Amino acid sequence: MGLQAQPVDAICISSQVDAGSAYVAAALRYFWLRQQSLRTGHANVPMVRLGMGDPLDGFDLDLEVDEAMAKWPLPANHFQTAAPVPAHDYELTSIEAEFLSKVVEASTHERETLLSRYANSAGVDDVIRLFSQMIGCANAVIENCRLGAIDLLITEGGLHPHVAEDINLPTLVGAMSGVMLAAGVDPREVCSGCVYRHGTHANQSAVTTEDAAYSAFGSLKFMCHENLDQRGSPTRVCIGHAKALKAVNEAECELSRSSTCIEPQSIREAVTGRAWSQSIPSRPGSYWNWGGQPGVEAELVQVRLDSAAGCFSVSEGQLGLVKALPCAQWGGWWAPVQKPDAYSEIGGDNGAHSSTSKVG
Repeated sequence: MGLQAQPVDAICISSQVDAGSAYVAAALRYFWLRQQSLRTGHANVPMVRLGMGDPLDGFDLDLEVDEAMAKWPLPANHFQTAAPVPAHDYELTSIEAEFLSKVVEASTHERETLLSRYANSAGVDDVIRLFSQMIGCANAVIENCRLGAIDLLITEGGLHPHVAEDINLPTLVGAMSGVMLAAGVDPREVCSGCVYRHGTHANQSAVTTEDAAYSAFGSLKFMCHENLDQRGSPTRVCIGHAKALKAVNEAECELSRSSTCIEPQSIREAVTGRAWSQSIPSRPGSYWNWGGQPGVEAELVQVRLDSAAGCFSVSEGQLGLVKALPCAQWGGWWAPVQKPDAYSEIGGDNGAHSSTSKVG
């Protein structure tokens, strides 16, 4: 796309020459873009504002750039050498890449067979490393697709760069959120592109899934994107959203009924000392949580009242969470951790004797 200018905020200004470098970098920031937009026939011409003056574009901008470059001469290769190199968060050998190319092109069953053979020959530690590198590669591909889409929207679609940068695209984090969001929601009668339908564009978008989850657990309306009026405004609530709210309400009602009815202790609870239930926690504390998958161990989680979401959530800072996640969205089986009675277990007499001996 032509010459890439050094970011303005990357220039340390300590002299007049540095100020000129920052000035030229700001002026050249969208120069290549203006050339591209003119060739497409769209009127998306970038403009540069100098101080508080009027924005400049076209030949006026070119004249200002020429004057700045004449006043503050810079090395010919200044921008080429200073341009930052994008970092890629993965590293694979050619042999690993050849193997993974077969994995990504295979069906689910064949994929599992290939990975199982790899694990048996290379070991679990190498599989973990390969899986980590594969996630980094996938994130890099997603980011490159985003950058390519932004460039296409600007050069071919005529959008302003700041508008194009707001494009809503799928991510791996969004896909994981979509899996949790769509869990337990019957996809029947849900529109083909609904955020509550597993695997759709919206279901894999971090922005859309977060909006839907916030609306669902905050009892707010989440409108359908396919039913619009003549002005382009939504006309009805999303069916998937309505089903999610219904599921939450039914879970709360079931929890209320179970808390009012005293049932005899089951044999399993008497043996294990834990009462497992799929009802979401109704009070803060420590809980064992199990997702229901064979071979996957239960995790110890801390549940807190999330005042912003108005529900109990698995607090951030544990199991890789960067923010609290509602218990209803977390799902699985729950078993409260009973606090030990230290006095009775250690022995009241023992505790009293210890305190008495310390005084003497």
